[in-house]
Amino acid sequence: MRFLTVFVLTAALAVLAGAGTAGADSVSYTVGGWVTQLPGPLTPPVGSPWGPNGYPGDTVEYKTYTGTLDLTPGTYVQKISTLLWKIDYTYGGTPEPWPDMPLSFDATPNMSFVGGSSGNLNQTGLDLVNWVNDYLSLSPGSTTSFFIDNTYRIDVTPLGLPKVGGSNFDGDNPWTQPSRDVMATFEVTAIPEPLTMAGLFLGLAGVGGYIRKRRMA
Repeated sequence: MRFLTVFVLTAALAVLAGAGTAGADSVSYTVGGWVTQLPGPLTPPVGSPWGPNGYPGDTVEYKTYTGTLDLTPGTYVQKISTLLWKIDYTYGGTPEPWPDMPLSFDATPNMSFVGGSSGNLNQTGLDLVNWVNDYLSLSPGSTTSFFIDNTYRIDVTPLGLPKVGGSNFDGDNPWTQPSRDVMATFEVTAIPEPLTMAGLFLGLAGVGGYIRKRRMA
């Protein structure tokens, strides 16, 4: 009797682990572009060195990216975008040198899966502007869930990037900085099929009834 119970429970766990994974393949995903400009909190006066319109501020951009994800359940780290950064003059007031200006932003690029759902990713960043240089960093983002044909759930969490200072100031402004890859964790979970689950629960109920009858006999 004990052997039968253990056997059925083991089989049930195997069914749960394998449910929805039949035919697991891969899926294509696209993360759309997103861009923001950070002119700073102060308005340049007419007498400022570059004029009132000469301080547009830095530009931060997520470039459109398309990739392929393996749908075998598990956790993967993959690219979701390329981070582009242009440094330009930002007005910091007088007298000079002026204090640091932490310019934060919320990146919300759209993400979609072929044959699945779509939604926005969410990630904050910081463009720290000071008298000497500018520094850009990304914080880890929040988790967004996507679904593929009610068969898979994919939880996507953007990863952070450390603070890096500007390194290219050749030629005229704006100065294009080296690009960086934006990565994310993809957690793929198979969703058990309703018929499989129903059959499993009926089977467990039958075993439970058999065990009760044996005890009453």
